[in-house]
Amino acid sequence: MNIDVREEGVGPTLGLTLIVKQRYTKDSRYWLDGLTDWEPFLEALSHEDLVVPEKLGALAGWVSKPTTLFGKSGRFVMLRGIHHIKLVVSGDRLREAKAYVFMVLSGAV
Repeated sequence: MNIDVREEGVGPTLGLTLIVKQRYTKDSRYWLDGLTDWEPFLEALSHEDLVVPEKLGALAGWVSKPTTLFGKSGRFVMLRGIHHIKLVVSGDRLREAKAYVFMVLSGAV
């Protein structure tokens, strides 16, 4: 949760950072969520007036299974997903929705 703190006191906006699981940086699977973990939240978000359907569809399509890529220097594995989503609420309305995505490219073993 991000609280809008100003010199005169607490401001009118509230930021909420959402993740689908607890993330421990020492966990070797730190970046990995299940392929469908975000679907219920994205579905709920689709009902908000603020959200652009095309952008939400592109976000849902960003998530991928590990993909093997072949290059001159060998094999690589690419993985894409959603790291977290931040919502900004002001008054009684959702004002902003931001998604933070990742792409990992690693040498295949």
